[in-house]
Amino acid sequence: MKKGKVLVLILLILICASLIYFFTRDSKLGGINLTGNAIYSHPSSLNCTNQNIIAKWNALFQEPSTNLRIIVNESNNCSEFRAFKNKSNQFFILAGYSLPISGINISFNSSQIYAFKGNISSDLATNFSSMLSNESIPGIWILLSVALAPYENITTITSSFGADTEFRSVFKITVPSYEAKQQDGQTYYNFYDNMTVYKSSTIDLQEGSMVSVAANHSLVMFGYQNSTISSCSPIWTQTNMTCNETTNNLTAWFNDSNNCKAFFPANNYVAPENLTLSCAASSDLLHGNQDSVTKVNLGNLSIYVNNIPLNDTQIYRENLPLEFKENSTTLISLTYNFSLGLNFSEIKIEKQNSTSLFSYLIISGLDVSKTAYLDKIDAASNAVCIKDATISSISEISPLCDAASELIVPCPGSNSTYNCAISGSRFSISGLAHSAVKEASQSASELSCIASWNCTEWSLCMNGNQIRTCVDANNCNNLTVEPLELQACVAPCSPNWICGNWSSCGKNGNQTRLCTDSNSCGIPDGKPSELQVCASKSSKSGKSILPHIIIGLVILIILVAITMLILYLIKSNKKGYDPANSPSAKLGPVTPPGVDNVKIQ
Repeated sequence: MKKGKVLVLILLILICASLIYFFTRDSKLGGINLTGNAIYSHPSSLNCTNQNIIAKWNALFQEPSTNLRIIVNESNNCSEFRAFKNKSNQFFILAGYSLPISGINISFNSSQIYAFKGNISSDLATNFSSMLSNESIPGIWILLSVALAPYENITTITSSFGADTEFRSVFKITVPSYEAKQQDGQTYYNFYDNMTVYKSSTIDLQEGSMVSVAANHSLVMFGYQNSTISSCSPIWTQTNMTCNETTNNLTAWFNDSNNCKAFFPANNYVAPENLTLSCAASSDLLHGNQDSVTKVNLGNLSIYVNNIPLNDTQIYRENLPLEFKENSTTLISLTYNFSLGLNFSEIKIEKQNSTSLFSYLIISGLDVSKTAYLDKIDAASNAVCIKDATISSISEISPLCDAASELIVPCPGSNSTYNCAISGSRFSISGLAHSAVKEASQSASELSCIASWNCTEWSLCMNGNQIRTCVDANNCNNLTVEPLELQACVAPCSPNWICGNWSSCGKNGNQTRLCTDSNSCGIPDGKPSELQVCASKSSKSGKSILPHIIIGLVILIILVAITMLILYLIKSNKKGYDPANSPSAKLGPVTPPGVDNVKIQ
């Protein structure tokens, strides 16, 4: 009997030790989790293997991944996957997809994960299963259908604590705070965790999570995205071939020194047309002089380099001002890169004759940006017609200046390419390349045309500039000043909020933390909450006091058991065991009943 008591005590000790072991083990595995899991994150690219999708499911849902239906779109290197299951009309969905988009000069790539759980009707569960199994239905439409589905009502949630309880019953994720929002007559408790990982003038890496718990029906949602937004502005740099000694010409083409090809659709990434430029194969890089220029209706022509008459024996190699003058009056001015060489015999300049009713200039063999000076013959003229092409006769310009490559620019006035000003009795037209320009008069009807400019929004600030496109809805043929389509800018400051840990719960039932902007923008945009309500005392007690009570009771039982065992052993040692004092010795021999005493001699 006493041995049985000892065995019971030993068994009790083993049971207590087992409780301690399993308690500790469960807390490590999440069975009793005092701190919760971190906000979910995953690699920026999708992985559509079944093993990886199941791992994502198990990292998010409390619901096991058994009996999952998985659909994968493997086009474009895994662009989408879906995993779902229906458990007694409790529908669970995990969806992931990537969105690579290339714009005019923007490259956007986003990898996204969404998880849903909701109680729905049998009919809707059947429809969901059919829709999710249809690989031809785009994932974005499925997500919209899920988000707008008529979910069944549940007990109304009236607090952030209730929303958090509902969320944790579905997902293995800790949410630090919730914000109640009204949408379409419904209340949702939401959490947004948007973070800029890296930001520069050309690239923006962002990741973030969102949580939404419906107050009046069973939809619970979690979403995560990792996005890369990149921009690039091409810088076309002229590249030249060796000068041809026979023709004294070279072909120049353009390379993008920013290498923006990856950011543009193929049809929007087009380099400027190749140029055929004059050059000189000789070491002085010049071929001919002012006498070599072909002149039509011109008086004496002189050429100035850096404001000094051309010295055809001097070697010019850098960018220098270049002017062509008729009788000391400037006809053409530009800045020219003499390291390219210059063949004056390829240049032709033609102007109107003395009897012409309008002025004009035709310049060929000098296809670089320049300014031309045009006489103002017609007192009524208030514009110029520009032909952005190489021509041989002024008759190639249409009477109304409305043919291909033709454009009317008012004087004074401008558009995004050309500018026209009046200086005394002359027009000054800048921005010319392939160059023919003619004096023009605008009729009363043309002058009465009021442009109606429709402009797109300014683009993001890229390399210090913003661009937009403006179109005249009234098609006034650019007779009024066109709005600017390029402007300098300074990239806006985007706060990068870094928050400390939440404080312990104060007497007022609140917790606080400090959030600072590492970019020091001085604006509150997107600042996270620095105050939140603590969890209810009952919940807090259930999470922090109960485990300590259980541990204390287990330890107390162990101590009591050990104490009883020690006392029992001590008591047994003191009494010992003496056969002479045993009850049988005191009573003498015992004779079985019915047997006479027999004395042995």
